[in-house]
Amino acid sequence: MFLRVHGDNIIECERGLHLVANSFSGNARLLISSPYMPQYEILGNKEVLFRVELLPGHGRWGINLQDIFQSHGAPLREATDVVLTRVLENESSEEILLAIEFSSALPAGNNAWQRSGRALACAIAGVPYLYFTEVGGVELGGNRVIRASRFPNPIVPFSYLTASEVYGVLCLPVYMPSPSCSESIYDQFRGTIGAEDAKQVVREAIEAKISHQSYERLTEKAMAAVRALADARRRKDTLRGDEWAEFLGLETGPQKAEWLNQKKMGWKKKRAGKVETSPTFQGLIELF
Repeated sequence: MFLRVHGDNIIECERGLHLVANSFSGNARLLISSPYMPQYEILGNKEVLFRVELLPGHGRWGINLQDIFQSHGAPLREATDVVLTRVLENESSEEILLAIEFSSALPAGNNAWQRSGRALACAIAGVPYLYFTEVGGVELGGNRVIRASRFPNPIVPFSYLTASEVYGVLCLPVYMPSPSCSESIYDQFRGTIGAEDAKQVVREAIEAKISHQSYERLTEKAMAAVRALADARRRKDTLRGDEWAEFLGLETGPQKAEWLNQKKMGWKKKRAGKVETSPTFQGLIELF
């Protein structure tokens, strides 16, 4: 089997390469090849499992993955960190197997939502998507002293669960402990850590048979993250406990809207005064 790792840059390509190797409990061995387009063999139990070619820099190799995604309905022209493909027998075309995102950014504010557009584009195009992100990262003050751990709003991982449910394709976050994660935070989020489950998904994607069991395990980890993040909030400004699963199980938009209306959460949206808007924009905010 001949695989390709398309990446934003060579660093992302190599992260993808080692994720593939680890998913098969194997090792990557560099072959004699161009330094700008290196090739590797993945070795497992002293046998060659497959060959992998790294293509750093999207759109630079005569292969426009964005055109492929858009032809399958993707609404945004955004490239993920890694796209894993299988080269077909004539080596003139490729089959997209999996899209992968890596992030070590502090998951707060816009950083927490930054990959959502790419995730949605993959889900709509029917491409399985894994978002490797961290939990337990800390914010530092001006004197580089730890101020506090920062966490995303629980609706962020819930949005991935919703995309998976609506489009019927695996589109899920994979949580890992941040290097700065404290023991107490790790204990709080122990049930959300899904790196080993993700390796199984990567292996199954390459073997073209992502199992229902692997999908469910990662789904459970993502839902556990939603609950843990919601329970950690001081204010009751979001859903709690089993309410998330109940909401996810509703099938239609009107059902979801009515269910939220009955909860009377009192959510509000505000805008910064320095942002210029039309005269009717405030009415739109009040409507929502």
